[in-house]
Amino acid sequence: MTGLHMPNCWICDRSVSVRESKTDGNGFSVHKPCYVAKLALEKGQSQINALAKVLQELIIRHFRTMWEAL
Repeated sequence: MTGLHMPNCWICDRSVSVRESKTDGNGFSVHKPCYVAKLALEKGQSQINALAKVLQELIIRHFRTMWEAL
């Protein structure tokens, strides 16, 4: 009898037991805490990107106003 192959979590690369194995949206094995953390990071990153865009627009508008006042 051969040993069972336990898949690795594609996020942390540690083995995932059958009992704790979850699959992500692409069908890959993950630990639930790894997946939750990854989703939180992605959400946080998208919020940071949106905030950066708003700040960039405000800065451009501010400097444009200053330039036009000269």
